[in-house]
Amino acid sequence: MEDTIKEIKSRVDIVNLINEYVPLTKGGKNYKGLCPFHKENTPSFMVSPELQIFKCFGCDKGGDSIRFVQEIEGLEFRQALEFLAGKAGVALKTSAFTRSPDEMKAKKILELNSLAAEYFQYILKNHKFGKKALAYLKDRDIKDAAIDIYKIGYAPNSWDGLIRFLLKRGYDISLIAASGLVVPKDNNKGFYDRFRGRLIIPLRNERGEVVGFSGRSLGASEPKYLNSPETLVFKKERFLYNLDLARSEIKKKKEAILVEGYFDAITPFQEGFKNVVASLGTSLTSGQLSLLKRFTDTLIIFYDTDTAGIEASKRALNLAQSAGMDVKVGILSDAFKDPDEAVRKDKMYFGKALESAASVYDFYFEYAKKRHNVKDALEKKKAADFLLPIISEITHTVHKAHYIKELADLLDVSEETIVQSLKKYGTNFGAGRSYSLEKKVSSPKISSQEYILALILSSPKELAQKTLYKLSSDDFTQEIANAVFVKLKDYLLSKERFLLRNFCLKLSPHENELVEKLHLMELPVLEFLEEDEAYLEKEIKKIFDIINKETLRRKMREVSYLLKQAEKRSDKRLVSELQEEFLRLSKKVTK
Repeated sequence: MEDTIKEIKSRVDIVNLINEYVPLTKGGKNYKGLCPFHKENTPSFMVSPELQIFKCFGCDKGGDSIRFVQEIEGLEFRQALEFLAGKAGVALKTSAFTRSPDEMKAKKILELNSLAAEYFQYILKNHKFGKKALAYLKDRDIKDAAIDIYKIGYAPNSWDGLIRFLLKRGYDISLIAASGLVVPKDNNKGFYDRFRGRLIIPLRNERGEVVGFSGRSLGASEPKYLNSPETLVFKKERFLYNLDLARSEIKKKKEAILVEGYFDAITPFQEGFKNVVASLGTSLTSGQLSLLKRFTDTLIIFYDTDTAGIEASKRALNLAQSAGMDVKVGILSDAFKDPDEAVRKDKMYFGKALESAASVYDFYFEYAKKRHNVKDALEKKKAADFLLPIISEITHTVHKAHYIKELADLLDVSEETIVQSLKKYGTNFGAGRSYSLEKKVSSPKISSQEYILALILSSPKELAQKTLYKLSSDDFTQEIANAVFVKLKDYLLSKERFLLRNFCLKLSPHENELVEKLHLMELPVLEFLEEDEAYLEKEIKKIFDIINKETLRRKMREVSYLLKQAEKRSDKRLVSELQEEFLRLSKKVTK
């Protein structure tokens, strides 16, 4: 199995792999980009093509290509290996892993769901039963290409059509039941199809696997939408519709459009708004946000324009903000009830609404206007009670002044009245938490001993050897740095060709961790290496002098201690010798 893992890793270049998720730029021997695992403005995420590893110096996540896939895709080791094996074109033996019963069952459910999706689409496109559903899709301006992309289908109004189809294909009824596609009869003697006489929308996870289904009623049947229950493969709390198709565009545009329903995602997507996902209903969850944050930190919420939709936008906004996301809210005119209708009736208008998405505070003002009739005194008070605590949280003086004026105009009162009202929320006009710009994240501070090791590791072999000759083990007081120095000196001064990955094989786990960190660190001096090797040599000399003086000062402290001991014993000869030694060291330090 170890050989298979090595083969997979050798065939998948980590730079190309990570570049699919994070735009990387070359910086010296390594690549860098914004970390996909935490929010940052300054790149601290480094990738080494030589060692085929990554490390973020901001959140400390790191590892090889398998670890990256585990983190970015939320997969277990085996799943990540299978994912990479697919990319590498390497066949994994089924005996390579011992799957748990649930894992085996989940894999079978995914296969069964995929087959069920084919069944539903066949009925839609090739059977007379599907004509009504096709007409419905045409009325909604859903194109044939979108029907194929989304694998939209139709469930005939039959009690057991799907059951019979799946049983003929060899699937056990217990597995079909576990998929949620069937419902047990009241007498518990058998099952019937969950979806009957409904348009079928397959639900695919971020990897494109069919994990469930949603059936839309085409008549008066209730509910309008009937969804699969939660199963081993379908967890509503961590599911976003259309993420499999939108994820690349979300990464490219660095923002996601969040809508409520299926057609709110399908219609914009087919019309060119490719970074749209749906939360399926009005209750955005922290699990969905966690999933989305793997691809972006910026969210534009475009929920329905009815009261429920506005309330949902407010809840989603608060949740997204608490998750550390940058949030805007798309506001549609009352002429459109949702993004689906807006795109179908006026695609250009929707594009403009997207570009002019409201800030958090503008949305809250729009929310207050729709919820409260400020011509009425009681409603005016309710609007004030809602908006005042929100304004009190604004920290920027000019920003706060703007919304104080907005609220004064909305309520038709003086700005002074608003300023006085804000005092009961614990803030005065202009007061608030002071600005603090995000601290720039870069490589961590390291000692001069570690720094010179980093420079040696990055140097041409001759320069590295010359530097190593000048240094001794006494110059490295840090235990791990000392061990790395000794092994590096032995390796570099040998006749063996220096390959960093081979050198790492000679190290203990702690030593290897240090070398990987030093190798991945962004060293400004290396930017000039290709143009001027002498620049690197000067930097090495400068650090060598620092280390040399550190060693001399350490020896001076040792001599000083011995001198005090000799004076206590009145050993005049030794005192004289130590004084001379101290003076000699002192002169070297001050050179």
